Amino acid sequence: MNVGELVRRALRGQAAAQPPAGAGLADRVPAVRRRRRTRRLASTAAATAAVVAVAVAVTVPLLDAGKSDVRPSGAVQRNGITAHPDQSPPRQLVAAGQTALAAYHTSRTVPLTDDSKIGVRT
Repeated sequence: MNVGELVRRALRGQAAAQPPAGAGLADRVPAVRRRRRTRRLASTAAATAAVVAVAVAVTVPLLDAGKSDVRPSGAVQRNGITAHPDQSPPRQLVAAGQTALAAYHTSRTVPLTDDSKIGVRT
């Protein structure tokens, strides 16, 4: 006897010791597959909804930021366009309407007391 015959006999012996398959086995297999597919689809949809909910919860508070920003009056004309196409990168204000697209600033040091100073941007 070789190994192949021993394995074959052992498998036949195991198969003979087991009871026959129940009625409707062939009908139950597709139902199990359908349930697995449905669970997989539902879990994917739930994971996607959770990711979208977290993204919205993080992003929505950021949309309200900047409403109390202070802007200098008169820096941008109400209906005009301020452009400097010859400058790259821009060194002066570039704006359209009431929206500044790019700007520059200068800094200078202002003494507060004899031993302290502060940098002021213009």
